[in-house]
Amino acid sequence: MRIKAIVFDLDGILIFPDFSLFIKAREEIINYLTSLGIIIDDISSPFFKKVYDILHNEFGSNEIKIREIWIKISRIAERYEMQALRTAKILPKCRELFSFIKSLSLKIAIWTMSCRRYAREALKKLNIYDLVDILVSRDDFIRPKPYPDGLILICKKLNIKCDECIFIGDTELDIKAAKSAGVKPILYLRNDKKKQTLDCEVIEYLDVETLSRLISSP
Repeated sequence: MRIKAIVFDLDGILIFPDFSLFIKAREEIINYLTSLGIIIDDISSPFFKKVYDILHNEFGSNEIKIREIWIKISRIAERYEMQALRTAKILPKCRELFSFIKSLSLKIAIWTMSCRRYAREALKKLNIYDLVDILVSRDDFIRPKPYPDGLILICKKLNIKCDECIFIGDTELDIKAAKSAGVKPILYLRNDKKKQTLDCEVIEYLDVETLSRLISSP
């Protein structure tokens, strides 16, 4: 099947923020939820999936209440995300990479569990905002990773089949989401990250040469 689109996770792939601030955000979210009588055991991943599932278990079909709380916790996280963005490092030559993708007439999408404002500013910091066709974020109010909803939504918006798409992520959640959606998963592990065994293709460099190989491989 010919590849028609590449979807990228954002944090840990294209931009590298201070993740300790994300941990502080989760701690504040837990305190807020506790004040509502909603208990979450820990801040480990998949954190937003845990929150999403607990809210639906707690409030059932009351989507208005669920959305109200989700927006509140998202705004809490957004404060820390925007703070982390100030000192975030970026992937070198990112515009060159994305320009290469566009030269092949491929679509580019971003799927992140961060907020839309943070994602937009990150893409501008990377100088690739104008090259991205679709951005799906936490603010789209879909089931979080490792649910596949973000990838399915992207493929629907791009009017392509899921097996015509590659998803490049750096966590087990990304790989599980891709497999559930029927999208080809690629695990990006930089030299400073431990090897993982997730039964998928692994890359250690994100450059034109690597992408050329991924796109052309069956």
